[in-house]
Amino acid sequence: MKYLGEMSEAYVLTGETGSYRYMAPEVFRHETYNIKADCYAMAMIMYQMFEGKQPFHGMDPIKAAMMAASAGLRPVYSGSITPEPMKTLICDLWHPNPSKRPHFMEVLTRLQEFNTFEFEGKAKTGELSLKGGDANRSSSIGKASPQSPEKSEPQTPKGCACVIS
Repeated sequence: MKYLGEMSEAYVLTGETGSYRYMAPEVFRHETYNIKADCYAMAMIMYQMFEGKQPFHGMDPIKAAMMAASAGLRPVYSGSITPEPMKTLICDLWHPNPSKRPHFMEVLTRLQEFNTFEFEGKAKTGELSLKGGDANRSSSIGKASPQSPEKSEPQTPKGCACVIS
């Protein structure tokens, strides 16, 4: 049995299917595509969840899809709202080369690593940092057992080089 995250076959499907703001460049260009197009859409949804605004806010949706497909345009982060590990995941998910986007099983694993983080907003500096959370606040994505107490704090990646400003 193949999991969705392991599927890599490309199919000839209908181009320009879906909402333009969330549409993978290969879909807009009417190329063959596979489940990795959904990775791109997930990146756009995650961007909206963390930034609180639609991808390419203030831009015509068709023009945004065209620029994403032809010039590699991606949404711009508005400061320190989105934690760096999430920026890194989002950037990986919207990679211009679909074969370099992570499989959904990898995404799930990475999200599980984030599920014990606490986000501390610092109003005056606009700084946002990540800190290991306690067991009471952690959620259990895809598993029934509680978090292991000896789990070490993950390293925070620095920056996301794929955002075009």
